[in-house]
Amino acid sequence: MTRKTTYRPDAVAPKDATPNADAGAALGPPRVYVGSGDGKIRLYSFDLKTYALTLIDAIDTGKAPSFLAFDPDRHFAYAVADQQAQLRSFTIDPSTGKLTPLQTIDSKGSGPTYIGLDRAGQLAMVANYGGGTIALFPRLADGSLGASSATRSFGGSAQTHQIAIDPTNTFVYVPNKGLDRVSIFRRDGNTLSDLGSAPSGDGPRHIDFDRHGPHAYVVDENGSTISAFTSNASNGALTPLQTVSTLAAGYDGGVNTGAEIQVLPDSRHLIVSNRGDNSLVVFDIDASTGKLTRRARVPTGGATTAPLSSRVDRALSLRRQRGLRQRCRDDHRPGHGRTDPRWLAPLRTIPQLRRARLSSGLLIARPRSTN
Repeated sequence: MTRKTTYRPDAVAPKDATPNADAGAALGPPRVYVGSGDGKIRLYSFDLKTYALTLIDAIDTGKAPSFLAFDPDRHFAYAVADQQAQLRSFTIDPSTGKLTPLQTIDSKGSGPTYIGLDRAGQLAMVANYGGGTIALFPRLADGSLGASSATRSFGGSAQTHQIAIDPTNTFVYVPNKGLDRVSIFRRDGNTLSDLGSAPSGDGPRHIDFDRHGPHAYVVDENGSTISAFTSNASNGALTPLQTVSTLAAGYDGGVNTGAEIQVLPDSRHLIVSNRGDNSLVVFDIDASTGKLTRRARVPTGGATTAPLSSRVDRALSLRRQRGLRQRCRDDHRPGHGRTDPRWLAPLRTIPQLRRARLSSGLLIARPRSTN
């Protein structure tokens, strides 16, 4: 079965990119943007050969810019300020990658924990963890965000952690950790139509999707499980398919919580992070059934592993954690992903990030060709 590699708008390569690190190198080194607990967003240049990060710039944005998002053309960046219930927009200098503040607006709820864009980059979607709300903001021509076009409240106990749109850009899914349910909506332009919800394990935190089949995967924070679903193309409904643990059988390492989940762009593999076990765990995705098979566990070398970013075409996987960061090489290259037992091999830690008291949100951006 031949699979076509595609990329989400929040991935960091042109839409016609292929898994070729040499081609990417011709465009210049990737850029790494990191939201920080000290109020700064730091910009690093990432060397693909030495795995070294070089600090380029640090912009003071106020309190705790955490989760970050980029528009598809890499002209604008967006961040949530979780301690101030604000969203911040920035312009990106195309030659240096440096950020310039553009706008600050209310997030329509307390404790914003996530911001993402729809597949076309026309709509910003925000989850407010503290307030248990979501909000949509249309992107304007100058890159700023317009007035909120839709909001929903699930109650303060919902602990709404993410809002994500499916690969068809039609259905919106909202994991509500405190309700043990994923709310489902149909996206109608800049508004939402309610379609009900689906139960998901103990504490659904984040969701991601199979790009080639009707499958969705939720990491359940409190249960340390992955809930796999089949999604209905007509109404977005989620039908339970499988539940697997993110931990090894017989785990006795104490309290653990699941944190991040990400389906790689070719939809052959999935990575989940554990906080407590302090690991990344790789699963194979069956191309026919969508079911998961555990592939490998990689210790992260530190505590509180949080969001991660993985890039097949860069032969690289990065994960970020509070307290300690570490790079991992991603051996998922064509013809190697299912056979190499050293699927993720730790390289070395990044001490300068540990000292920076970094919060959440590590993304890689690559300069586009100027030709």
